[in-house]
Amino acid sequence: MKEYSFSERTVGYVWEDKAKTMGEKVYFLHGDMKITYKEMNARANSVANSLIDLGIKKGDKVCMVMANSVEFLYAYFALAKIGAVMVPINIALKGNLLKYQIDNSDCSVVIVDSDLVDRVAFIQGEIKKVKTIIIVP
Repeated sequence: MKEYSFSERTVGYVWEDKAKTMGEKVYFLHGDMKITYKEMNARANSVANSLIDLGIKKGDKVCMVMANSVEFLYAYFALAKIGAVMVPINIALKGNLLKYQIDNSDCSVVIVDSDLVDRVAFIQGEIKKVKTIIIVP
């Protein structure tokens, strides 16, 4: 296993390195879906660039109201590459509990699965710090 210097010990840096060295090896396998390290890196970079275009930058806190999925991984690695702080939110929460979690996370952005968007929409008027809601199809 490669030893990384202190400044290289970030998820974004290590992921880039693994994508270069492991390239065509399968990283994610679910049923018939196979995604290589190289493909995951390219998709994470694409998502990261889209998030940067929306104004997300290093240190920003981003809530993720998402179930375990490949899209979750794209967003996770994208946020790591930017240096943003990923705040995972329990997808079972709704109403006041969801509002409390989002409010107390100091997030300005929420990324939410489309099948959970109604929970965020229900409290949208009460989560004043949130400026952007991204819906994942």
